[in-house]
Amino acid sequence: SDSANGRLSDLDAFIRRAMRRILSPQGIISIIVLVVLAYVILMPVAFMIHDSLTFSIDDLRLVPGATEGAFTLRHWIRTFTSKPRFLGPLKNTLVVSAGTMVLAIIIGGFFAWLITLTDVPFKGLLELLCMLPYMLPSWAFSMAWVQILQHRGVGRPTGFLAYLTGWNAPEWLVFGPLPIIINCAVHYSPFAYLTLSAALSGIDSQVEEAADILGASRFTIMRKITFPLVTPALLSAAILVFSRVMGTFATVSVLGVPARYQVLSTQVYSLTRFGRMSEASVVAIALIALCAIIVYVNNKVMGTRKDYAVIGGKGTKKRLFSLGKYRKLAGVLSIVFLSLVVLLPLFLLAYSSVMLNEGDWSLNNLSLHWWVGKPSPHLAHGEPGILVNPTVLRSAWNTIRVSVITALLCGVFGLLIGYVVVRMKRHPIATAIDAIAFIPVVIPSIAFGAVYLSIFAQPRPFIPMLYGSFVLLVMVAFAKRVPYTTRTGVSAMHQISAELEEAAYLHGASLWRRIVSILFPLARPGFIAGVFLVVTTTMREMSLFVLLMSPGNRVLAGQTFVYNEIGASQLSNALMTFIMILSLTLAGIVKLWENRASKTQVTVEK
Repeated sequence: SDSANGRLSDLDAFIRRAMRRILSPQGIISIIVLVVLAYVILMPVAFMIHDSLTFSIDDLRLVPGATEGAFTLRHWIRTFTSKPRFLGPLKNTLVVSAGTMVLAIIIGGFFAWLITLTDVPFKGLLELLCMLPYMLPSWAFSMAWVQILQHRGVGRPTGFLAYLTGWNAPEWLVFGPLPIIINCAVHYSPFAYLTLSAALSGIDSQVEEAADILGASRFTIMRKITFPLVTPALLSAAILVFSRVMGTFATVSVLGVPARYQVLSTQVYSLTRFGRMSEASVVAIALIALCAIIVYVNNKVMGTRKDYAVIGGKGTKKRLFSLGKYRKLAGVLSIVFLSLVVLLPLFLLAYSSVMLNEGDWSLNNLSLHWWVGKPSPHLAHGEPGILVNPTVLRSAWNTIRVSVITALLCGVFGLLIGYVVVRMKRHPIATAIDAIAFIPVVIPSIAFGAVYLSIFAQPRPFIPMLYGSFVLLVMVAFAKRVPYTTRTGVSAMHQISAELEEAAYLHGASLWRRIVSILFPLARPGFIAGVFLVVTTTMREMSLFVLLMSPGNRVLAGQTFVYNEIGASQLSNALMTFIMILSLTLAGIVKLWENRASKTQVTVEK
């Protein structure tokens, strides 16, 4: 009896401690954050899995005796055993992802080595050209590629190359896997450049000099020293590029669909448009699983490999590799190469937006009709220029609203998540919140859109039908982007000592007062950085919204896709040029703000 009473007493004490912690301000915040994340992230994925394993109302006419909502593996079996529906797109996805990964690593790795470890001139310009592709929408280069290489032999108007030289590029060079790989590699090479340049800049050249003194050849030094030191960064860059390409939609839609080259992302879109939601859910789940496996394998490899440490207590020295008499030539050739690969396609895309008739690249054909022209029944289905087009202006307003509202929501929740994770470290709720907030990272955008379409396309208990609404766009963007601000929020909270909050608490300040007067002012740089990051990425987002848009709630990127689908190429090019200008302007604002913030910090430290 005494033992039983003791256990009851311990249990009662444990419950009291748990309730005090749950009912504390930190506990209440953590529960609210956990419920919101579970609703916008876990619940849609769970419902999509459920729908893929049950009969829908559309299956009843195809399967005699089936009952709506009954368990079935029919959708999984039909999908996984079908070559056109899954096996073929899976193979194409792996081919495109692997090819892009290799080419992006080569391009990004070469320029990381050139800029970081050599005395090549014009480093500032080279770095800007290397980073420019990622500041722009991924499919901008795809649209430019088509404008350059298309010709009447592939059922398109005359492109710049055919107009200039009279040579018609083979169809496999205009559409198909090769152009997809090239354009994706150009867009994602900045990932490899940033990752590898950071790793290379941390290598102490004294290590290589010591090997050189001991008689090691340049090849041996590269193989035994340099390569092992950058292997972690190389693997991270490779996995990052591979996983991002697996979920890319826009580039493949522009360059693959005309050649009937399907990947998993475009297959999700096609199945959804034909009303085969259960099979689209299966493909989306497979895509999510593949990306999750890739990230897991990367973490496993990075966690078990040997460590090579070169940063110790002493300062490192960096001796740049001398290019000798080829120094200026290497700089000029690099600028020419990057200009041809990055600047020329974008210039020709912008130029095509001021051509009245597509295919005529002469100066006599220049016109601002696609920008400010009035409706004409003979041009682009009677659509006016983008700057006077009510549909485009409405899309621009939707884009601004979605981006700003999503960024503010993500910024606030990022700080709240950071507060819970840091202040309740090692608590199960904080661990769960941190894990759930990371889930959208491994879900490709097109699959995430399919997840939301699966659950919000029809009314369910406690779930309204939101398909085609502005609220749904904000919800899906918030769920997908919240990991960005979660990282900045956690980083900001780690830098704020809990003693400041404790002192305010002892003086009677409420939680709201502590957040407004102490936490937010100190975490403002991280908050603003996260908000800017979400705004700039959401502004040019298309894959996330393409399945969820309605004619009244399109965003700019989605309107570009619609114009491209109906054959209004020059309207699409003009709108893409406008998005590029907007993206570069936002990137410039972010850069100026970062420079100003860093200067302010230096001044304060002085």
